[in-house]
Amino acid sequence: MQMRYLFVLIVLLLLLNSCSARKRRKRGEKNAGKRNSEKKVDVSNPADYIWAKHTVAAGDTAVLHCSFDAMYPTYYAYKSIDWTKEPHEKSGKGKLLATGDKMVYDNNNRYRVFTPSGTALSVLIIRRAKKSDSGLFRCNLSDSGHRHKYLLLNVTDSSIEAQTSPDEVKGYVGENVTLWCNATGYPRPMIYWTRENSHDKLPDGTYQHWGNSLQVSNTKKTDGGSYLCYVDNFVQPIMSYVFKLKILNKETKAKFEAEMFRYDSPKLYVGENMKHAPPPVRGRAYILVYKMYMEDYNPNMKIHMTWFKENKKLKRYSKRFMILDYTKSSKPYRAESTLIIRTFDNIDNGNYICHFQTENLSNWQVFKMHKKPIDPNPPFGPTPSPTPKVELVKTKMPKTEKLYSMDDEDFADESSGHN
Repeated sequence: MQMRYLFVLIVLLLLLNSCSARKRRKRGEKNAGKRNSEKKVDVSNPADYIWAKHTVAAGDTAVLHCSFDAMYPTYYAYKSIDWTKEPHEKSGKGKLLATGDKMVYDNNNRYRVFTPSGTALSVLIIRRAKKSDSGLFRCNLSDSGHRHKYLLLNVTDSSIEAQTSPDEVKGYVGENVTLWCNATGYPRPMIYWTRENSHDKLPDGTYQHWGNSLQVSNTKKTDGGSYLCYVDNFVQPIMSYVFKLKILNKETKAKFEAEMFRYDSPKLYVGENMKHAPPPVRGRAYILVYKMYMEDYNPNMKIHMTWFKENKKLKRYSKRFMILDYTKSSKPYRAESTLIIRTFDNIDNGNYICHFQTENLSNWQVFKMHKKPIDPNPPFGPTPSPTPKVELVKTKMPKTEKLYSMDDEDFADESSGHN
């Protein structure tokens, strides 16, 4: 009975062995079929199997990297990655460039290969790429006919096209001015700005500004000068453009008004009506006023108001004269200067000039006073009124000879007169 059981067990073991062998045989045939099918892959047109594409500009550096995954680290010690430049024609023969980390063909010392130890990674570096470097590159594991990859390299011409703001740009104090420099091309160019003298700071306080535009906010006179825009794609020589920025003061739009009156006169005589002004009274004050009305008011604008007599500048305060200036910073904007002749007498007759000067405006008014002053207490009865000879002249007065005597303390120290 025991012999029978033993016999049956041996038969079952033989049957299981034969089944396992049959399965192993079928699996081997299947794997062999796969290997044969891989070897029969048609790579007559490798472009159909491109793994990566790279485009660089002529003169730039091309970096091609190739790696193989899903491999055991111990396998790397026995395999290396080779690089081959495929021929342009199907019938041609490829050129072996590198084996592992050793270059076979360096093309004027422009080709380099980098292979980290213990990895299935290889990097082919082509410096100063040329049009002739374009083409198909193949990387493959050594001693492996089916583990390889194709990489396509395109080398194009490097170009830069730039559009800029005008060479000369004008701006006004207190406004914002923008200089711009737009550039396109391949590789994509970078743009940065400096002053013409690189040691001078830009309006924002830096020495260098990156970007297509340079904005100067709340401009000042010191912001004027030359600015440089540099365009660099790191392949071609750096291109530069010079811009000249002129900062001007805002044009002052103004109108002027002249008037005069006597100390006891309730009426002002303005403009052409000044010829009807009453004659001065001996020993009494006479007032001349010149006003400027402005459309806009700039608190930074400096207004110089100066009075002259016979082309000699008057002091602001003296024995015979007093000058008062006034500026109104609310609408209507106004600046005025008043000359007070303290005690009018014959020596006070002459040509008086009021000059208004700003950074971009110059205007003057000439008051001609040649009239005989009347006595303060005339006798009873009709007193003939002298005809006033006050004339408003809006042209530059020529220099005249000094026909009177006056203390030097009435005039400023400047020896130069009004031109």
